[in-house]
Amino acid sequence: MKMSLEEFNRNRKMIEETVRDKYLYFLGAGASANSLPLVSQFSDSLGEFRKFLKSTTIDETGIKSMNGMSVKQHLIEKVAWLIEMLKYHASIDTYAKKLYFKNDFDNLRILKSVLSCFFVGIQSINPVDYRYDSFFASIIKKEGIDGIRIPDNIKFLSWNYDLQIEKAYYGYCDDKDKVIKDITLSKENRIYRLNGYCGTTQDGHIGKEFTETFNLKDKMSKIVIELYAEYLQKGNTPNIKFAWEINENYFGNNIHKITDDIKTLIIIGYSFPFFNREIDKRIFQTLEGVSKIYIQTPSDTFIGIKERLATINRNLPEPKWIEDVTQFYIPFEYNL
Repeated sequence: MKMSLEEFNRNRKMIEETVRDKYLYFLGAGASANSLPLVSQFSDSLGEFRKFLKSTTIDETGIKSMNGMSVKQHLIEKVAWLIEMLKYHASIDTYAKKLYFKNDFDNLRILKSVLSCFFVGIQSINPVDYRYDSFFASIIKKEGIDGIRIPDNIKFLSWNYDLQIEKAYYGYCDDKDKVIKDITLSKENRIYRLNGYCGTTQDGHIGKEFTETFNLKDKMSKIVIELYAEYLQKGNTPNIKFAWEINENYFGNNIHKITDDIKTLIIIGYSFPFFNREIDKRIFQTLEGVSKIYIQTPSDTFIGIKERLATINRNLPEPKWIEDVTQFYIPFEYNL
């Protein structure tokens, strides 16, 4: 009896699942460093963002003002406020945690709103970190006549709320709906964002401001102002979380779906900061089956990362250092 295409693909996936090891890419901010600022660069980058907004004429027709102030001016002032706060705090995370413990949720919401607009804006005008692009060029497979897919034995666990994965994937499918289905709201338990993602107006809501970041845009300022207006007028907060805000029940019930059966772990751009320690401990308790760990990082950071990882779980195998950070590492033993 002739097998249908659907049956063939289902059988193929079942075979792949049983014969190939599973690989987990564990991503931190350094994985997007060629497109987005690191912690040490944040204040300067926000300053450039503010200058850009001030120098740009934006048509706010149809956008409701905020207490007589234009949305653009309100955003400019709040960006300046965040820059000022960074003079007295080690990072955005530090200041956010202070607001959280003081129950100052209004300012915490504004902080997240500014961050979301900043990341949407900067990603709208900057090309994707080229390492994501070349990584997908190496692993993506053709499916059917017009489709593509990420191999079933590769998963991602990310602390980043940027959209670099989406932007890179979009470059290979040119279909925003497919990007949302396969990446952002993937139901195949292959991508887990611990910190949520920017560009949303409420948890799980994907609007045009989100998808516009997939393309390079000359008029990104209009997108940013429309997004910020959503936050001001509807009281919405972007789906950005910090480690201490992660829903324990949701995390506990879902982390196994991404970490089960992982044999090889590739850590890229992540330094295991103390802020994330409790969550990291719980993640690595579920990775007891890992037999190989690669840490891709510059030479001056490897020893520190290795030591912090050992304190999180001393039963893990000895990690191997990958010094070359010009491309995301793909283990030689990876089975295509």
